[in-house]
Amino acid sequence: GVFVTDIDAADLAEMFEAMVEMEALCAGFAAQRMTAIERKQLESAQAACRVAAGNGNAALYRACNTAFHELIYRGTHNKYVAETAASYRRRLAPFRDTQIHFDDRPRASSHEHEAVVTAILAQDSDAAHAAMYAHEVSSSLHAMGHLPSARRT
Repeated sequence: GVFVTDIDAADLAEMFEAMVEMEALCAGFAAQRMTAIERKQLESAQAACRVAAGNGNAALYRACNTAFHELIYRGTHNKYVAETAASYRRRLAPFRDTQIHFDDRPRASSHEHEAVVTAILAQDSDAAHAAMYAHEVSSSLHAMGHLPSARRT
């Protein structure tokens, strides 16, 4: 059987809030713990995001963006943190995916990724945490702003 749940704007905002914190935690850990090979893979993933955003290819950007964030989760070298972050991303995917078609969000998102990558490559966990926090807040607010129920309130 299939179950459909109704999520109100307040619940959705709380889930986004939790995801913002988890993603920022992951970036901070990744800055401290990623291997040199993992950092190179992150650079490559971001390069792919940049190209997809530049070409206006929303489907490709979505795939590149997912790969980018999954590399950061793995880079935490903490399976519990990584699993929790991935769980939030999966739960919120239908809501996040709506924003990719509005306001050239892929290009803005890719630009925000640059600060995350720079901090991780510098192994600066505070800067990585702050950059990812800012990116996820921006992404969450953008997604919430494009939901029909959020626009009515």
